[in-house]
Amino acid sequence: MKQVCLSLGANIGDAKETLRNVVTDLFVEEILVDIQVSSMYETVPIGEVSQPNFFNLTVFAKTNREPLELLDYLQSLETRYGRERTIHWGPRTLDIDIIDVDGQDFHHSRLTLPHPEATKRAFVLVGIAELSRQFRIQGKTVTSWLEEIGTSGVTKLQDEI
Repeated sequence: MKQVCLSLGANIGDAKETLRNVVTDLFVEEILVDIQVSSMYETVPIGEVSQPNFFNLTVFAKTNREPLELLDYLQSLETRYGRERTIHWGPRTLDIDIIDVDGQDFHHSRLTLPHPEATKRAFVLVGIAELSRQFRIQGKTVTSWLEEIGTSGVTKLQDEI
């Protein structure tokens, strides 16, 4: 089994409810096991597209799927929840990023691991740090990355998951 780290986000419709439902799907569908879920965070959008704030959370789990198989499954979940890929870094009903799979480097036209933007995104790092302060991306702990970029624009929600 491989250890995976996922980042989930949404900002269209009832985004908080969508994230709760997706987490339930992850438990029920058993593609992932030994699932740990961070708190939910409200976050300021990245990019120049005017849009509502996002709600984000992090999932740690184990899977026997290869990275591209896992990507296919997660993209099918996004589609199930109405994801349309129209505007880069635009609003979305659901976004699921694979941040890491067993610490491996993986390069494919559809997926790069670790996620190339993870260390620049406080909303990703804060959720990871909540689950494991010593989790490493590109050889550094998430707490080290957070010390570099800060946590501006990220607010922890209470009792959301």
